[in-house]
Amino acid sequence: MIRKLLFVSLGVAAVTLAAEDAQASTVTLDFDTAATGSNIVSDGSVSTSLGTVSLSCTGTCLNLTSNGGNGFLRHNQGTDADFAELTFGFSATSLSLVYAGDISGVFTAQAIDRNGNVVDSFFDDNTVGALGDDVPGGTVNLFGTDIVAFRFFDGPGGLSFASIDDLAITVAPIPLPTGLPLLAGGFMLLGLLRRRKA
Repeated sequence: MIRKLLFVSLGVAAVTLAAEDAQASTVTLDFDTAATGSNIVSDGSVSTSLGTVSLSCTGTCLNLTSNGGNGFLRHNQGTDADFAELTFGFSATSLSLVYAGDISGVFTAQAIDRNGNVVDSFFDDNTVGALGDDVPGGTVNLFGTDIVAFRFFDGPGGLSFASIDDLAITVAPIPLPTGLPLLAGGFMLLGLLRRRKA
């Protein structure tokens, strides 16, 4: 009886693991409240369900609120080499965000892997907003493997500011070894056949 329960449990575990394996996880920092990232500038990091996201800046980083009450993360650039960087305590496979800039600025976004390589990037050479500064310029999607950092700045050639909001960080599911469900099913079948012979 105990063996039968063991084999049934293995089968259920294999099916459960296979179901869990099929889902990616995403966390979004919208910088509106402390729970969603607004304290990342003062605290230097924020805890998420995926792990810690930390902020480092050359130049100045600010958490600001627009007239509509929407929070966003702004990087003010002092030199052409300044940037803001969010590093992850986990590896991501895609990033999605809304960006904005100075009415006369440019915007660069980069996804960086564990080796420090830029695996995907985005550049807007003119962030002119008809309504003024920090008007959303659109959505940016960056993809890659083993993304551990996101960098953004007003450049090259700009010495003003760049802003981001609604940063969605997606982690791919950890792949389940292909043979594990088959192995568990095989053990279950062997147990049932052995029971029949007994």
